[in-house]
Amino acid sequence: MKNLITLALATCLSLQFVQADSKQDNQLITENSHEVNSLESLKAPSISKVIVKGENPQIIYVPIIHDGPYNHISTVSLASVEEILQNCQSISNILFGKYKVKNIMLEGVSKKVADYYNKLDGKKVKFNTKMKTWQAWSAILNSKSWNAVAASNTKLEGPLTKLGYAYSNRIVAALNQSKKNGWFRNREIFAENQKTFQKLIGKACAGYNEKLDAILKEDPQLKGEYDITVTQRNKVFIENTMAANGAGVIFCGVAHTNNLLQQLENKNISYAIIVPKGIEWPVKEKTDEEKFADMLKLGCQLKECNLKFGDGTNAKIKLPIK
Repeated sequence: MKNLITLALATCLSLQFVQADSKQDNQLITENSHEVNSLESLKAPSISKVIVKGENPQIIYVPIIHDGPYNHISTVSLASVEEILQNCQSISNILFGKYKVKNIMLEGVSKKVADYYNKLDGKKVKFNTKMKTWQAWSAILNSKSWNAVAASNTKLEGPLTKLGYAYSNRIVAALNQSKKNGWFRNREIFAENQKTFQKLIGKACAGYNEKLDAILKEDPQLKGEYDITVTQRNKVFIENTMAANGAGVIFCGVAHTNNLLQQLENKNISYAIIVPKGIEWPVKEKTDEEKFADMLKLGCQLKECNLKFGDGTNAKIKLPIK
């Protein structure tokens, strides 16, 4: 039960951060203080491929995969999430140390977090989460005196994403209430309270299917969701990185790749791609059907849950959400 609630809360990415002490300089690296054209010949155990487009790249893109419930939106990896994120940390160290790249954008880091981090003297930040991606982000930021670039100024969420977050929270609250009531102490107690439990869960899930149908009726292919979740986020990634003065590295999911590179080329922005070991390359362009399937999964994640009772037994509960 604890694991379920932890996962659901991680789905909402409710991140907190705390300050630690130490002193480091936060002087920005300006133009002409980096020579990233030599990236193309870069070799390292953490890197499988480097591609440079144009001279003196202003944006360095490092594709990642996620370890949270949105894994579905990423290209299938050849290695574990943990291995890939370790490779990302190695790449960030190379870019900072060898090429003096100092601006860094980490997918999911909000303006609030970036501004907070940039004001810290010691540049030490901790994300209170068990998700490997965010543990890696903490390690990367804390290993160097980066200038953090916000991946988002405000939340960019399509209607399906908003619906999913809202109902995940409602279901988690219902499960927490059930646990507080003591219904998960053992199977016998759970069986005695089964009808009341089902009513509680039913109330938490009420209306989801109808709201999902309404979204699909208005946008049958969920292209609006894709435009917000991918295209609009990429636009913000680019604008924020370009405004940060000096070359910047963007770590974001492989689902952003094709659209991100197209936007860079449309704007005639020179860029480099560093592909970590473990990421399949090139990233195959997804069909409309595949994009639809990806977007559909941005709805409520808790369609069924595994309950662990106090006596050590388990039960799988299917929720009334399609």
